[in-house]
Amino acid sequence: MEGEAFSEKEVWEEVQGEWKLLFGGFDTQGISVEWHDFLALRHLEWGKSFHPESLEICLNFEGRGRFGKGRGIVSANGPQTVFYYTQGKLKGWREANERHCFLTIETSREWLARAIGEFAAQCPREVRAFLEGAERATALPLARPMSPWVRRAAEEMRNPPTALPGIWYPGKILEVLAHVFAPEQLFCERQKQVSRERAEKVKEILARDLEAPPSLKDLAREVGCSPFHLSRLFSEETGTTITRYLRTSRLERAAELLRSGKYNVTEAGMMVGYSSLSHFSKAFTKQFGHCPCVFPLQKKS
Repeated sequence: MEGEAFSEKEVWEEVQGEWKLLFGGFDTQGISVEWHDFLALRHLEWGKSFHPESLEICLNFEGRGRFGKGRGIVSANGPQTVFYYTQGKLKGWREANERHCFLTIETSREWLARAIGEFAAQCPREVRAFLEGAERATALPLARPMSPWVRRAAEEMRNPPTALPGIWYPGKILEVLAHVFAPEQLFCERQKQVSRERAEKVKEILARDLEAPPSLKDLAREVGCSPFHLSRLFSEETGTTITRYLRTSRLERAAELLRSGKYNVTEAGMMVGYSSLSHFSKAFTKQFGHCPCVFPLQKKS
């Protein structure tokens, strides 16, 4: 009916599961963050939940969706992807007999314009068209793999701090917008920066306890990535493996202890994690070209 207030509640009444407003309210604040976790027993007309004159970002963890204009299907999106779309005449469905878990950030034109401000010109063409109020501006979803930063932001929004949500949530939303709207080269630069930061973090962690360093699995957990990914990025950033870096760090520390004159060879070896004197002597000699028992003398000569 013309003029009737829009409501998406009837869409979610058909599903078995959870639909939860985490922050805001599209009608009152022009921004909303919602979490969805449900089983679709039949094809769900998801598009009926899209607010008119809105731009929505979907962080899709599980389940598949389809989108179309008119009668045709123009795109489909699967698990572990992130995509956005603006509502013109866009239709959307969620597949039947699947579990669907996703977080949505829905913004009005006014809220998004205030949030982006002078940086609107750097946004993708579809976003600029939406901000300019182009008639029938409909951005069809183009899925991209969900990055670790976006995934972490979504998880944090599901479990936010209790204090100052009115400040915390907008900041987190802007973080997601930056990753989703950023040009590809900026995205790659961010990846490089994170790799550098993780490599430096590994060095700091190992330096804390050369005698009993954490396992690769524990290292990966502390820096926030998989063991395989951590091994690869550390080698790319430093030119050596974590194991070799640890061995070199241990021997350099042992050399410092020997130079101080306060520790003998056995003590220096044990303090950096060597339980076998012969293994320590062999590794030390290979590293510095001198047996550890004469190393201080060699350095003073």
